[in-house]
Order: sequence, then C-alpha cells, then structure tokens
Amino acid sequence: FRSELDLRHELAKITAPTVVVAGADDLAIPWSHGQAIADAIPGARFVVVRDAAHLASVEQPEQLTTIIVDHVRGDHLMET
Repeated sequence: FRSELDLRHELAKITAPTVVVAGADDLAIPWSHGQAIADAIPGARFVVVRDAAHLASVEQPEQLTTIIVDHVRGDHLMET
C-alpha cells in the first residue's frame, strides 16, 4: 500500500452499520482483504458473493441486491 492511500487505521472510526461485500472469485482483490476490512469496522458484516469476481454487481446482480436490501432493512439482524 502507498502510505497516503492506506486508510486502514481509520476503519475503526466508522460507526454506521456496514456490510463489506467481496466476490468469491476476485483475483484483483482477494476476499480476505474484504474480511480484514470488515474485521476492522466495529459491528460490520462480511458477505462473499458466490460465482462473482471483481464486478459482483454485474456478475451476480440479484445476489448483490439481496445483500444490500437485507442490510438496509436490517434483515441480517434477525439471523441466528
């Protein structure tokens, strides 16, 4: 990371409900990076989109829409 672009130290300051989404097959940015981001944000949720690489919104639009709608509605809070 270029030091001026590395904002990982700021992630803990995020207080908004957050969902971090990553494509399972993304070769450009492995899903483990998304997991690290979610782990650094208090209360964040991490979701991996199946059968998607870097453009999950194009490759799996229905899956991504469901993730976003569930997040906005708070449906994920009902999961056990």
